[in-house]
Amino acid sequence: MKFKNLMLSLVLVAVAGIAQTNSQPSIRDSMWVGFDLDDVMTLFFEKDGKMSYRNNGNSFRNGTWSQEGDVITFETNNRYRVFTGKINKETITGTSTNEADKTWDTTYYRV
Repeated sequence: MKFKNLMLSLVLVAVAGIAQTNSQPSIRDSMWVGFDLDDVMTLFFEKDGKMSYRNNGNSFRNGTWSQEGDVITFETNNRYRVFTGKINKETITGTSTNEADKTWDTTYYRV
């Protein structure tokens, strides 16, 4: 019985270590910047799932975001643009699509 409990404990410790290794910090309340198409874009992921951003010299607060593990999704302007990417410590890299059928890749860096 003691051996069985020891083995179970070792398995639980290993699983917890794997889960901790694969987890990513939340992007909530963080700012990111990247070169987006022809301009610099700054993103602020607010704590309530809202996203404000600055692009082409204009500021907006009509975006939303979500995070599932290392997958980040955000949309702007009533889903005119949708981005899906992955966070890796200090970068978020992914692909955007918009209603004009344009697709492009972007990398954002934590500020």
